[in-house]
Amino acid sequence: MAITYKYIDPPATPEKGIQFMQNTLLPLLREYWQKKGKALYNKDMNFNVLTFVQMWFMGSLVPVIAYEDDKPVGFFIGVRFVPILYDANTLQAEVWYAPTKEIEQGMFDYLMTIIGFMNINEIRIETMESDAPSIAWRKVDTAITTRHVKE
Repeated sequence: MAITYKYIDPPATPEKGIQFMQNTLLPLLREYWQKKGKALYNKDMNFNVLTFVQMWFMGSLVPVIAYEDDKPVGFFIGVRFVPILYDANTLQAEVWYAPTKEIEQGMFDYLMTIIGFMNINEIRIETMESDAPSIAWRKVDTAITTRHVKE
């Protein structure tokens, strides 16, 4: 079983974008939501297609697909931005999913090889943690953002 990874450029036509979303991305998003997302957020999935398409066509999204023998099995979606208070080209890991830790790590390793060509020099990865200060509202979860910078 050969695992390969591919950055998905903004599509040349709307039809190619729709085909990618229907045949590749949406099945993976549904699988992620069923296995992780629904329990994590306690909500039904409501994929914001308009925002995804606008950001993808503007070059603000960095989608990567993991393939096992040409079958899509995992994904990474990152958002490119420049922070307001300092100069950096940042990639925020928005959502990712892989069926195994090995494929997930391979996806991040691949990502590190391609972001140099995108002039990205900072990566932010949010992870969930279980404890945080108490406040009066219902606690849903705690997220920790880790910044990694290119030296």
